[in-house]
Amino acid sequence: MDRTPRFRGEMMSLTGVADSTTDTASSQTALGMDGRIGDTWQIGFRGNLHRIDDPTSESYGEPLAQSSVAQLEVRSSPTNAYRVATTNSSWRYAPQSGDLDNQADIHAHNFEWEHGDARVQVRYLAQQNLFLATPGSELVEIAGNTTVMQTEHSDVGVFIRVAQESVRNAASDVVRTADLTANATLELVPSFVIHYGMSSRLSVAGTAVRTTICRSSSPANTRLLMPPAPRKCSRPWWSGPMSRGCCRGTPIRSGSSPVTKSATGSRALPP
Repeated sequence: MDRTPRFRGEMMSLTGVADSTTDTASSQTALGMDGRIGDTWQIGFRGNLHRIDDPTSESYGEPLAQSSVAQLEVRSSPTNAYRVATTNSSWRYAPQSGDLDNQADIHAHNFEWEHGDARVQVRYLAQQNLFLATPGSELVEIAGNTTVMQTEHSDVGVFIRVAQESVRNAASDVVRTADLTANATLELVPSFVIHYGMSSRLSVAGTAVRTTICRSSSPANTRLLMPPAPRKCSRPWWSGPMSRGCCRGTPIRSGSSPVTKSATGSRALPP
């Protein structure tokens, strides 16, 4: 902590001017600051603004593309920190038209809290005109992981995630998902360690409900101290029946099948 100065800042500005009216001009400005609050707290800030101007415009008006990023971190120790980040990007994919429908936008805001081996993240992502099939969508996600038990020869960690995505289309779809993953290790002897875990997902889209459960266990010669982040599916769950090992978490063992629940009943998918 004592090596960090009370205050330190830096700034960078870069401007590119085109040599013809048919080429775009760009500018970029970055700002950073680090410092100490008292004897234990550190604070850091980073900001960046990147802009690409329209060559056909005679004034400093709306750009063809622009991206701004800001990050703030407050830390009291190497394992105790608060982070806030925000990103706003926009670009016109049809520069000849001034219609707002010809402009794509992305807005992302993240908050993260870290304390020891525990971590909580809150994320918000909104997009407009990024995909043709979905003119816009908003995603809110809350996730966290921690080690709930750790001894000399074993440990257990959990990961929880809930999310909701609202799609602005003709059907106004709302997709909700909840994930729970648990991973553990057991050291029988120094040269033989067993890894085992379970991952489950509950998905709701309109009136359709699907539940998927995966289990696995395998011996290894390495020790797992923290639960890894669950793997994502190779394709969305609503695109069709999931193949073995496709769900979030560890692969399904041979012979087991995820159970599917829907508004009309429940059934087991074929292995």
